[in-house]
Amino acid sequence: MTALANVEYGIRLVVYAGFVSTNGLDVYPQIEINDHKTKFEPYVGGIITGNTIGTDNIFAITHNISGSDNNNNVKWVLNKENNSVMVESTGVTADTSIYDTQLEVSHGSYNLFHWTPTTNTPVFLSGSNSDDLWLQISDGTLTFSDTGNGVGLIATANTEYFVRALAKKGFTGKITLYPKLSTGFAGVCGFDTTVIYTNDDSNIVAKYKQRPTYDDAYISKDITNAISYITANKILHPFASFKPMVTFIDDDTSTLTDVNNYASVFTSLGEVGSYAVMTRMLENSIELKNRLLELDTAGFGMLFHCEYQNGDETNYFLNDLNRDLSLIRQNIKLGLRQMAQYGFASNYKHWVTPYGVNDKDIVDVAKEYGLESIISISNNSWVSNTGNVFRYNVPRFSVSTTTPNDFPTIKAAAQRCAAENGWLLIVTHANTWRHNDVVTEMQIKLTSVINYLKNIGFEVAPYSRAYESRKSIFYINEMLM
Repeated sequence: MTALANVEYGIRLVVYAGFVSTNGLDVYPQIEINDHKTKFEPYVGGIITGNTIGTDNIFAITHNISGSDNNNNVKWVLNKENNSVMVESTGVTADTSIYDTQLEVSHGSYNLFHWTPTTNTPVFLSGSNSDDLWLQISDGTLTFSDTGNGVGLIATANTEYFVRALAKKGFTGKITLYPKLSTGFAGVCGFDTTVIYTNDDSNIVAKYKQRPTYDDAYISKDITNAISYITANKILHPFASFKPMVTFIDDDTSTLTDVNNYASVFTSLGEVGSYAVMTRMLENSIELKNRLLELDTAGFGMLFHCEYQNGDETNYFLNDLNRDLSLIRQNIKLGLRQMAQYGFASNYKHWVTPYGVNDKDIVDVAKEYGLESIISISNNSWVSNTGNVFRYNVPRFSVSTTTPNDFPTIKAAAQRCAAENGWLLIVTHANTWRHNDVVTEMQIKLTSVINYLKNIGFEVAPYSRAYESRKSIFYINEMLM
């Protein structure tokens, strides 16, 4: 393999199930570097020692609590007497976080247990015992999941870590988890087992030379953890030098007036925004179509929204038990065909979904028709340079004249986003621009948001350009999911 600069590599010896030796076996590990052999010093502590955090084998639970998510059909009970969490459902309808609903912490739903190491500490989280019931550990930026075999990482000194459970869609039953956090575990690349290499900045490949047997399944998990750690701390590190970016998107290209009112804000500032295009409106108005083509030529981004969206008429997009996927496919196929016919120069194969829907059905359809990403409903988060976001669930903020607190919310998030040179998305909606009594107010507000973000170092960029600059982050994160 090609060893990365300034990356510490470790070698271990694994005794596979079935190994037999009556006289012992001497092993002499060697690595050749440019035909020169290199010796390695023993590393003490790179195994699971069984030491645990706290006196009761786990983070402390502050109090007993019962919680539930009625929409997703799941309930849970935290028990501080035995440091456990019971999860029960007759069938979870959507992925659901299990956490202490009474404990206010900085990482939101990652607050089942929490812990802050005083030194850089190798740790191993275990306790999941179902394919549909996971434990996850997060520092607010990176999240690692135990899907049954445990998960290891290097915990950073003076960083608060949180653990939660995740009931996956389809989980059925009643299970009590006893999460355990062991110290002394270091995930390292197994020698002659894993090769990690890059042939450009968007292609990370992991090759397994041998698939472990069931008895050796933990070895595969160690390899996965090693890839996660090296990727997060070394491969993604160069992105920290990026300049923070912000992308603005106007949802629904309904009328020529709406489009012009939005565009005038950006052209007056020498910047460009992006549009989520509803193609039927362009079919009905040659003036609207020509204007969007002009803006496309001027550098504005054009994203796909749908062929048509209108209240109950298109409620087949909504996540309910009666969803008709054939109608969704028909809408998308017609809309994408029209986008291609119009001849937009920008990459429009990014989907601002109708009603902000995002679930497995929607993601599967997006992949089926070659859509590169999905911009979902506003959830007040941003794209980190450390791989916190799935490309089919890109987060966004929103701005309007009816939500007075959205600008303060954006300011607070922007400060944190800028500190890590991340990518912020802000969406407006066409209906904001069509009422004469608020158009000027909205233009002033949007201008203020743009100027504020530029003043603290953000670069304003259309969606496709910003996405391409961080495409590797999405692909690496998807590989590790």
